[in-house]
Amino acid sequence: MLMLTPCLPFLVPPPTPQQNNDNETPLHCAAQYGHTQVVRLLLEELTDPTMRNNKFETPLDLAALYGRLEVVKLLLTAHPNLLCCNTKKHTPLHLASRNGHLAVVEVLLAAGMDINYETEKGSALHEAALFGKTDVVQKLLSAGVNVNMVDDKGLTALDTVREMPSQKSRQIAALILGHMSGNPPVLDLPPPPVPPPNESPSPRTKGELELVSELISGLAPGPEEESPYEALFEATSCHSLDSLASGKSSDRDSGRPDSEAGKVGLELPYTTETHNM
Repeated sequence: MLMLTPCLPFLVPPPTPQQNNDNETPLHCAAQYGHTQVVRLLLEELTDPTMRNNKFETPLDLAALYGRLEVVKLLLTAHPNLLCCNTKKHTPLHLASRNGHLAVVEVLLAAGMDINYETEKGSALHEAALFGKTDVVQKLLSAGVNVNMVDDKGLTALDTVREMPSQKSRQIAALILGHMSGNPPVLDLPPPPVPPPNESPSPRTKGELELVSELISGLAPGPEEESPYEALFEATSCHSLDSLASGKSSDRDSGRPDSEAGKVGLELPYTTETHNM
C-alpha cells in the first residue's frame, strides 16, 4: 500500500509558495538532492524557480553548487530566464566553479551565462582559482574569461593564487600567466570525474509519477493536518519518488545503494576548503 497520506495535503499548490525556516521551497530541496523527476513535477505545477532562500540561493544555484547536472539542464530548459537572475553574492557559474563541477560549468556556458559576471568575490575564475579547480580554470580561460577582473579587494584571480604555496596554486598561476602571454603550459592533469548515467524510470516509477501528479492536481488539503509543508519538505529533500511511494523513511532504507540521498547524506554545500579558510 502506498504511504503517501502524510504528504497529500501539501501536494496541492497553495496560493502562495510554502517555505521552511531557511526560506526554501520544495523545489530548492529537490534540486539540491538531485531528484530530477520531482523537480520536473514541481515545475509542471508552476512552482516559482526564481525564489531565493536565506542565502540568496535559487534552486538553480543549489543544483550548480552540488553538481546536479541533470537538474541544471532541466531548470535551464524550462526557464532560460534563470541565466539572468543573478545577485552580487554569486551566480550558478560561480558556485559550480568553486566546487569544481566542470560538466555543470560547461552546460552553463553553453546556455549563455555571462562568463564575466562580477560578484563581491570577483569572477568565476576567482572562485575556481582560489579553490584549486584547475580543470575549471582551464575551461574558463579557453572560453574567454577576462583575467583582469578584480574582486572587492582589488585582486585579480592571478593575485589570489600567486603567493599560495600549494602545487595547484602554482599550476593555476602558470595557466593564467601562459594564457596572458599566449603560451599556455601543458599540464598533466587527471581526467575530470564522469557523472553517473541517468537511470530511465521503470514502469513502476512512471506509475508513481503519474499518481503523484494526480495528487498534486486534484486533492484539497485536509483540515486535520497541522503541518503539511513539513511532509513535502522531508519528501523532496530525503526521499526519491521510489522511497516516498514505498513508505520507507529515506532512500537509505530503500535497498538501492545508488540512490541519490544515500550518496549525499553527508555532503556539505561548500568545499572543505571553504570551511577551513
